[in-house]
Amino acid sequence: MSKSAAIILSRQCLRPSLADGWVRKLSDAVRFVKRENLTLISSVSSRNWEIITACAVLNSVPLRLLLPARGFSSFKALKSRASRQYCLTDSRVKFDKINDENSNDLTPAQLAKIRDETIIDQADMLIPVSVRPNGNMSLLLSKSNMNEKVIVRDFETEYEKKKSKLAYQVDISALSNKIMALDESYLIHWTRATNRRWPDENKLEFYRMVFGSDKYRRTAFDTLRKILNTELIIASSKNMPTNTRTVCFSGLVPKEAIRLMKWRARYCQMSFEPFGIGIERNYATAHGIKEVRYYEPSQEKQVGQKDNWLWQSAGKKTDWRNEKEFRYKGDFDFSKVPNEKRIVFCHYKRQASLIQNQTGLKAMSFYN
Repeated sequence: MSKSAAIILSRQCLRPSLADGWVRKLSDAVRFVKRENLTLISSVSSRNWEIITACAVLNSVPLRLLLPARGFSSFKALKSRASRQYCLTDSRVKFDKINDENSNDLTPAQLAKIRDETIIDQADMLIPVSVRPNGNMSLLLSKSNMNEKVIVRDFETEYEKKKSKLAYQVDISALSNKIMALDESYLIHWTRATNRRWPDENKLEFYRMVFGSDKYRRTAFDTLRKILNTELIIASSKNMPTNTRTVCFSGLVPKEAIRLMKWRARYCQMSFEPFGIGIERNYATAHGIKEVRYYEPSQEKQVGQKDNWLWQSAGKKTDWRNEKEFRYKGDFDFSKVPNEKRIVFCHYKRQASLIQNQTGLKAMSFYN
């Protein structure tokens, strides 16, 4: 049986790239494991283990994945999901369940703790990369040190606590004249940066991007360009009635939409950002984009079942009617919309110029 290694990594920034030293060191550590003909013990269900697993797959390193599952059905589901998300083959990966007879009664946090302890305990070699001082991984590593486990520190880099600020505001006083003059001629789908994969890609492709670029490539501008390249907006069922997959549009003019572009600390992302694609309102409403029907919370039981994906509570604390929302049921195919019926919005003029030159579409920036 081949010797095994575990790479020790604390939780890192939300939007990694090769510009981050720990990403480069992680890649070096995985290649070291491969050169030494070791099996890498890793896991899923948390970002620090996910990026290690993805890096191993991208470098064709044999894997043993310890899955934090409750019972056999949970283990089977996690195994299936991991196989899809990381394109795993049985010849290069072995799946194991946490060996705890009380796993059915454990909370996710307890399962995660046991997973981390088990991986570190069972690995013949530990390779710290970026470990937060006095954090859980640091404490586990210290215990292993006392147990005289082989620890390779050649790839260790200082843990960086300070992260770049992701929240920002659009300066209303600096808006371009064109944005200020725009009326309600368009229904607009606004985009935002995502801290995770796009809905139509797997996790392996997301992390392939991380290890392939010195810039994070899932920004709002990247998402906008993807929509323009594929001419498709993938629908989402998140927060939608009866989990119906829809694409959302706003009837607000851009200068009014700015007040809704807010940082959402709970989700570590903006509500949406000054990047979007619009369709002439008359054309949009004639081709399946429908206005949301708002109701008072007290009238919820009176809402009919017909077209329930169009209904939305006006809200108790927040008046959602101010969003002037429109929806389209299912994925939205832009290839059927004539170019002259479209408009693209970007934060900066250079971005709008790039889009206009590449696509021939009319593009407008928030700033001159």
